[in-house]
Amino acid sequence: MVVPLHARSDMDHLHPAPGAQDRDSSVHRSAPAAKKGARRPQPAEYPAAYPSIQELLAYEPRLRQLLLRLGIPRQDTGDVLQDVIWGATQSIRAGRFRPRPGVDRERTLWCWLAGITWKVVGHYHEKAHRRREVPAADPWAFVPDPVFDPTDQLEAREALRGLERVPQRVRRVLHLLALGYGGSEIARKQRVPISTGFTRVRRGRQFLGQILVRGRTCRESPRG
Repeated sequence: MVVPLHARSDMDHLHPAPGAQDRDSSVHRSAPAAKKGARRPQPAEYPAAYPSIQELLAYEPRLRQLLLRLGIPRQDTGDVLQDVIWGATQSIRAGRFRPRPGVDRERTLWCWLAGITWKVVGHYHEKAHRRREVPAADPWAFVPDPVFDPTDQLEAREALRGLERVPQRVRRVLHLLALGYGGSEIARKQRVPISTGFTRVRRGRQFLGQILVRGRTCRESPRG
């Protein structure tokens, strides 16, 4: 069909129908840019978790093995383990244990404790004054015959008398310390939080120090 000239001129001002390629390009231009995936939350943004001291102590055998593999002498593993548990409890109280939701809790807690262990072991090896003695098979062979000093005996008697004035709870802690128990072990035996156990150990040592200093001062003071 032939379009009249006047009709064609009237259609000149109309936009031509877009082709397929034009339609595609217009769709691309009008569509918003594809939004990238949501930012992955950082560990500090996860909710804090608060494992109990019992959960931490359940890892004690594995932590001891890890300490041995990291070069801690067997005779020092107990002390270093106490530092690890103490550091973990302080971090938990501060809300710094933030496991990722949906991840196995036991595995996450173990990896977190292993990281604290690495730091504590690093501090251990950095201490220049760390003892390096190796226990002898028969230590008594190197001990000379005992020489009894009357002053030492007097000091021991005064210390025993002073212990009678110490509260019974503190006296129990001093007894466990004398048997070689550490702060975490004393807390477990007395069924108290580990922080309470360390507080009692510190108070017991303070009581004992005051008793010894008081007795020494009494002996050295001039008598009229």
